[in-house]
Amino acid sequence: MAERGPGQMAPRLTIAIPTVNRAGFLSRAIESALAQTSPDIEIIVSDNGSTDQTPAVIGRYAGRGMRSFRHSATMSAAKQGQFLFEQARGEFFLGLSDDDFLEPEFAAEVLAMFDRHPELSSANAYTAPTPTTPTASIGRWTP
Repeated sequence: MAERGPGQMAPRLTIAIPTVNRAGFLSRAIESALAQTSPDIEIIVSDNGSTDQTPAVIGRYAGRGMRSFRHSATMSAAKQGQFLFEQARGEFFLGLSDDDFLEPEFAAEVLAMFDRHPELSSANAYTAPTPTTPTASIGRWTP
């Protein structure tokens, strides 16, 4: 693992949330990232020049264990993705859409999968219905 600073190890998983003008959806994504049971994660949010209440939504989570960035002008999705990737400190990277969410055990389970299968370099997550929320996004993977 790479080091953050003196004596601090890098997290295993970075959860990166790109957003622009999605104030109505963003809280659920951030809350689901913050609710992960694995302590070995970092959360970063990148506001891509929002003109709505997105900065205020992000501000509500200040000091809760995530880093956030605000860009004054909107850049392409590819550039924003590259920016997030460059900011990531984790061994693994998860891009979480601002209108999606993760189940609380997602990070712990996917990291355990990588521990069991060190030959893997990536995992795919997909959305699937559940009995109580027929269109909810849940974290699942396929090796």
